[in-house]
Amino acid sequence: MADYAFSSTLDLIKPIANSHLFIQMNRTAQGTFSVPEGITTIANNAFYNCWWLSHISLPSSLKTLGRRAFYGCVMLEDINLPPNVHHVGHEAFTHCVRLQAPVLNDNIFARLPESFKGEYFVPEGITTIAGDAFSDCDHLLILHLPSTLQEVGFDAFRNCDNLSQIISPQTIKMDAYIPDHIYNNTK
Repeated sequence: MADYAFSSTLDLIKPIANSHLFIQMNRTAQGTFSVPEGITTIANNAFYNCWWLSHISLPSSLKTLGRRAFYGCVMLEDINLPPNVHHVGHEAFTHCVRLQAPVLNDNIFARLPESFKGEYFVPEGITTIAGDAFSDCDHLLILHLPSTLQEVGFDAFRNCDNLSQIISPQTIKMDAYIPDHIYNNTK
């Protein structure tokens, strides 16, 4: 345990080489939290079921979000995805039911708010849609994918019960299961 630095109220941080790993948030934390600059990785389940956090600020040094990193943060309304993030783990934002805006940067689309209604255009420039990015978006009807998209993660469209059409300008590598009747490759 000597390798860990403990804070009695907010976090555990373990140095990893020249970078830092954010390991776990206190589940009773409330309100706003800023992950410290210098953190490059947020571990799997680090903020799992931190119900009372409403705003989280991520540092520009961040590169990787682990699996289920923010899973079940039901009060979370706002979180930024810094431009250096190149990997978002499966279910990173699943059940963040109060998100007010999509979670994305210039390359990765991580999450559409579950409350979104209607037709959505994933922005040009996005190359990756993270696993579970659209899961449980019951009122998403039509989805337009950008020409820059290269990969769609596992379960990206799970429980999108009213999604009737996915429109894509090209064939894309997808780990996600998409019923043939809603996928429309327009090429």
